[in-house]
Amino acid sequence: MQEWKRAFLVTLMIELPVVCLLLKELPLRTRVVTVLLANGISHPLLWFLMPRSEPFYLALAIGEVGVVGIELAVYRSLIGKDARFASVMEIVLIANVLSCGIGLLWWI
Repeated sequence: MQEWKRAFLVTLMIELPVVCLLLKELPLRTRVVTVLLANGISHPLLWFLMPRSEPFYLALAIGEVGVVGIELAVYRSLIGKDARFASVMEIVLIANVLSCGIGLLWWI
């Protein structure tokens, strides 16, 4: 559980500034709440439910696709039509690629 907490904090330290910088058309509070809720749902699901099977990177890739889908749904439900879908998708992808990549480098 301690390892998950550390991984979750690292994820937030990466994704929160990325989203806050790139999704400028929304109020700061909305951006912060959206990131916290999206990651609060998706991160534990990936961490605890992702199959611990081989090949690890295939399972991780499939899991990350699921994370992006979950986070997009959370973002869209919280911000509605305030931001273009394409830009929200790009931001979610950028944030997740960075957090996954840095997380892998951190633990390898």
